[in-house]
Amino acid sequence: MGKKILGTNIAGILSRSLGPISLSGTLLSVTAGTRNSADLGAGHQPTYTSYPCKGFTDRLDKGVFPDTIIQRSTRAILILGDTVAVVPKVADKITFEGTTGLVVAVERDPDAATYLCAVKD
Repeated sequence: MGKKILGTNIAGILSRSLGPISLSGTLLSVTAGTRNSADLGAGHQPTYTSYPCKGFTDRLDKGVFPDTIIQRSTRAILILGDTVAVVPKVADKITFEGTTGLVVAVERDPDAATYLCAVKD
């Protein structure tokens, strides 16, 4: 999924090197649903598609995502780019170590080798 920078597939190298020692998780990618014509007040019912991924998790401090409303109780999940089939986005959900949280911010490196997700439990 990564791009080659200066002819090198950094995402592939990182995935091969760290993939075996990283945690397994699931990215639940959200898609806006359609409105139920029988109950227009119910709003749009989103659907989630599961994608396996690998990465690492840690607690965030405010220095990682400066000038945001991210709280210290937010987790940081680093997803290895070549281990997930889609790009994580805000409003997706991620499950790691038995805990599912909502993605509130995403940072990507230039090669798309990693996605750093701020996840609110």
